[in-house]
This record gives sequence, structure tokens and C-alpha cells, in this order.
Amino acid sequence: MGYVRLLTEIGVGTDLMGRDVLESIHRAIEDIVHRVCIPYFRDKGLDFRDSKLVIDIYTPYPERIDRSRIIDFLPVKTREIVVNVYKGGASVKSLDEIIVSIVALTILIPENS
Repeated sequence: MGYVRLLTEIGVGTDLMGRDVLESIHRAIEDIVHRVCIPYFRDKGLDFRDSKLVIDIYTPYPERIDRSRIIDFLPVKTREIVVNVYKGGASVKSLDEIIVSIVALTILIPENS
């Protein structure tokens, strides 16, 4: 099945004291979810589960990521979810290490929707 891009949204998350990459990613996903409203699915009578999600994660410690945990952070699941992980984000030295992760979440819908 072919897909077309409906939208891409960017979120930023930090963990200020725990050096926890997963927490910063969780907060970045929450940043996206709490800012975006997509009435398209309801307006077109589509089931969101038929869409495809692509999650691009940029974090200073990509080796610390458990991809299955990332999917657990999503409030709604689709049939196909792709998680790509890249080195990026930021590690800021302060009283402790601050971890900053950036997440780009792309929603693709079936071509004929």
C-alpha cells in the first residue's frame, strides 16, 4: 500500500537531572501530542489505525534507546510504526547532565484517502 504524508510535527523534550534519554524522548512525544489536533481523520471518516507513523529521534545517546519503549509512549497506535534513531539532540553540562532530545513525528495516510 502506498502512503502520502499528512503532516510532520517536531517536539523537544529534556531530562534535567536524571540523564535519562527515554524520559527526554517521552517528553518530546508529549510535546507533540499536546499541541496537535488532527480532525482530518474524523472529517474524512478514516480510521487513524490505518495510517503509518514514522518517528525520527535525535538524541545524544542513541545506544540507550529501547525502540519498544518508544512505541509505548504513543497515546494511539497504528498498524505500522517505524522508529528511526539518530545521534543528535544535546547534552548540556550543568549541575548535572541535561539531556535534550528532538522527535519528528510524521503521519502518513493511505494514498487514496
